[in-house]
Amino acid sequence: MRLLAQRYSLLLQAIALAPLIALFASIDRAEAACTPAAPVDNTIVECTGATTNQNGANGYGSSRDKGNTYNIVSGASLTGTSIELLFG
Repeated sequence: MRLLAQRYSLLLQAIALAPLIALFASIDRAEAACTPAAPVDNTIVECTGATTNQNGANGYGSSRDKGNTYNIVSGASLTGTSIELLFG
């Protein structure tokens, strides 16, 4: 009976830590960015998570970017002080 009580106590401690683990897991995903870094031409650009001012005041891209395909996945965001997504 004592062993069962110890296991139950350990289970409760693990459940109590679950929200803390989820918090750190979500922070890790939020630091994702668009790859490859701009400027690029004729490339497939993948954007996941939150991208903020990756190219100076632009969320992503430069006026020299040409012929790219942009895959911005569901839940991703591009944020820039000046422009979110810039391309030529």
